[in-house]
Amino acid sequence: MTEYATVTFLVNGLGTVDGTLELSGILRIRGDELALDSPVRASRLVGDRVRLGTKLNVDRAAAGVGCSKMGAIQGRAQLGAAIVLVRG
Repeated sequence: MTEYATVTFLVNGLGTVDGTLELSGILRIRGDELALDSPVRASRLVGDRVRLGTKLNVDRAAAGVGCSKMGAIQGRAQLGAAIVLVRG
């Protein structure tokens, strides 16, 4: 049976840094935690909805996923995420 890592992101804050919208939070992969700050792009959608999207590069070793059974997987991985907020 193959096991896959559980990945979650806990948002700690959303603010501006030098005029750029930035998201901060904790990325957790299999219990390993990595604090991240990432610029966010906001887009208005139809109705009372806003889409927030981000892409960032994460060091695999720092995130706890730097090795595999077949050999070392090193370097950076690109992560992307989006969320739609609805006023309710």
